[in-house]
Amino acid sequence: MTLYENVRDWLLTTGDPGPLPVTKFAGVPWWPKDIPRPVCPEGHMMGFVTQIRLADVPGWESDSGLLSFHYCYECMWYGDMAFGWGYTASKSYAVTILDPIQHSEPDGLGSIGASDHKPYAIHFHNYSLPVLRREHDEVWYATLAEDDPEDAEATRERAEEEIQNFAVRERYGLVLSGELPSPGLLPDISNEGVYRADWAEFAPGSGNRSRLGGPPSWMQSPEFPTSATGEPLLFVAQLDGVMANHSFYLFASPSDCPTRTGEMVLQST
Repeated sequence: MTLYENVRDWLLTTGDPGPLPVTKFAGVPWWPKDIPRPVCPEGHMMGFVTQIRLADVPGWESDSGLLSFHYCYECMWYGDMAFGWGYTASKSYAVTILDPIQHSEPDGLGSIGASDHKPYAIHFHNYSLPVLRREHDEVWYATLAEDDPEDAEATRERAEEEIQNFAVRERYGLVLSGELPSPGLLPDISNEGVYRADWAEFAPGSGNRSRLGGPPSWMQSPEFPTSATGEPLLFVAQLDGVMANHSFYLFASPSDCPTRTGEMVLQST
């Protein structure tokens, strides 16, 4: 028996499906009429980056929420770049969990706020990844400590964080057991205008790992956000190469939380 996690690659089709509560990249967001659009601390209207229908995320199929992610490109152009959770210098981003059932009427404001991106509709390629549960390897840590004790301790802390996050995903049923499913065939990417996200024009040749669900593929050390009350948030999506050599990692609280929150981590090579 194998532990595995289901993952969905992004498949991009040029064009904006419009202000619908669907998974999409850039363009016009679905945003409810009775909630103001995100504004950064400097007063700039934030630019819409992506929205994710949470039911599209493996393991979240019964979730009716919509994760909406905005980022202030004006602040970025002025050199005040937001790196997300854990960085207090700039809060020029917003991850909002919306409820299209409760707030059924969109605001009709179109696309507002600066953006660097043209819109894409999203389709998916499904596959599964085996889970390699990391255990403490005292020999490995001792070998590291001979050369650099601080590096050994940092490696131990990273392993601890990944193991704890694995336990959280397992608790919410996001890690499955059984025979590893056979991967589906990669869709025919020769069709004009349809291609995997790692071949998208905003990230040519970058080894892109844009995905929904599964474990994040960190560019640096793991940074798993928690809510304001200290509860761990769950990984939702990764967007590689949206800005050169940077990855957005998006997280959300599960649907059984009374107050739902979202977070972002930005890493770079």
